[in-house]
Amino acid sequence: MSLRTSVDDPTVPCYVVDIAGCGNGTEICADTPIEGSWRHLAGTYDGDTMRLFVNGLLDRELAGVPFDASSWMTAGATTFFNGNQAFYTGVIDEIRLWSVVRSEEEIRSTIHAGLVGDEPGLLGYWTLDEGSGQQVGDSSGSGFAGVLGETDAAESSDPSWVESQALRVPALSVVGECPGTVTIGLSGASSSGRLVLLKSPTTGGARILPRGPCAGSVLGLEAPSLFAAIVADADGSLSIDRAVPAGACGIYLQLVDGTNCAVSNVGQIPLEATPGE
Repeated sequence: MSLRTSVDDPTVPCYVVDIAGCGNGTEICADTPIEGSWRHLAGTYDGDTMRLFVNGLLDRELAGVPFDASSWMTAGATTFFNGNQAFYTGVIDEIRLWSVVRSEEEIRSTIHAGLVGDEPGLLGYWTLDEGSGQQVGDSSGSGFAGVLGETDAAESSDPSWVESQALRVPALSVVGECPGTVTIGLSGASSSGRLVLLKSPTTGGARILPRGPCAGSVLGLEAPSLFAAIVADADGSLSIDRAVPAGACGIYLQLVDGTNCAVSNVGQIPLEATPGE
């Protein structure tokens, strides 16, 4: 069982459920490329049907799939029958293994959140936060620790530690007067992240983006439309002043970080002041 990228196209994620023997695994690949930004991938198997989720949305599924529990399980690698492997070129973070079949809603609920480690059904949890050395700890308490590469010794073929942007979630603030000048503040976004600032006259419910690079992200806006496209500073912060007319007073704002598809809290442009206030 493995999550990996396609042998034919390294930008396409695939999910494989294996049985013993060379070439006997069943593979499904997504229609969504993942090149250039963080994407959350999840694969489930209920004993018959395998499903691949991209950013918390079901992308592909296939029924009638056999599975051999003694087969290899890999993340970001392809293991062949003779022991040879082919590796993913990119960045991986927050690997989680569950003993239960999680629903689409459950998958979406923890995409941008770290886990405690004692969640029901959590069998293995590798945060990959060590930053140096050869050891990869298991935060689930199951004791499935690993090593970076194939041995405890550092080798030139080992993966490299890098800073991750996967769990960074932007925080939004809106202050000022309307009509007048409003300051929109941002912190906690991805370094130099591409951000989309959305607006809506109302909030409510949980609107799921149906398409685009961040399809699957959950918004708190009722009818979102584009307010501005901006780029965060290197530290993931930003402050911009905007002149806001009376007709925009009271509208709600929310940010989507295009680097990891994390969504901010909902902010609101101040309501229009009434005479005497």
